This record gives sequence, C-alpha cells and structure tokens, in this order.
Amino acid sequence: FSIFKEDFAIGYISFKYFNKLIKSATLGIVLDPSEINKGYGSEILLYMMDYYFNSLDQKKISLKVATFNKRAISLYSKVGFNKVSTHLNFYENGDFDDTIVDYRENSDSFINFMGKTLFYVDKMVLDRNKFNGVIKCISNFKI
Repeated sequence: FSIFKEDFAIGYISFKYFNKLIKSATLGIVLDPSEINKGYGSEILLYMMDYYFNSLDQKKISLKVATFNKRAISLYSKVGFNKVSTHLNFYENGDFDDTIVDYRENSDSFINFMGKTLFYVDKMVLDRNKFNGVIKCISNFKI
C-alpha cells in the first residue's frame, strides 16, 4: 500500500509472506526520512493493523527492525509489538563507513565480519488480541 501526503508518495506499508494456515504475515513499512516525526507512522500503523487483524481476520504479524532504530522500536512497542529475538543481518547499504551517521552514532549495532558489514535486528511480534487491547486504550482512534 502506498502512503500519500496530498499528491506525493511519502512511503509504503506491506504485508508479505502470508501464512494462510496460521493466519500470519510479515510487516514492512518505509517512510521518507523528511516525513518522519510528524505522526504519519503512528496513524498509518494503527489503521493498517486494524485492517490486517479485523478486516483480513489475521491472528499474528511480525516485523524486523534495526536495533539502532529507536524511534521505530518505540512506535512498534506502543502499538503492542513485543521483541522475541535479535539476530544479525547483512547491511545492504554498503560496506562499513564511519563517515555515515548510522555507523558513527550506533557503532555497537554494526560488526565487520570477513569483509562484510552486518547489523543487529530485532524481530517483533504482535497478535490480534494484544492489538485490540491497545486500541481500547487509545481514545482518539476509532475502529
């Protein structure tokens, strides 16, 4: 799903790797960095989780988030996601470069192994009952 602000795309959110048997999927969400910290992520995530759980009748959703992405982790936690594991992923943005802000400010989240840059990722999970419980606590969100 594309996310628009007026006539401009500012991001997307997706459900992928659907498992029809256990009614689960993986969430992907990306916002333009210039549109972060404006409340769009919270609003989009709440509406899309409501659609996913209550319209699509799914039971569980997971996501992966870089451990250095504290803002995203905080948002996911507020919606009800819980961290279930941490693992290493290849850093697809390139080789280790300490001139890049992510590296400098979060060096403990990156490692260089055999010439490849890896970073720590948290897997987070949310189930329908927890999400619906969180929604009941949010007074300005209407299902």
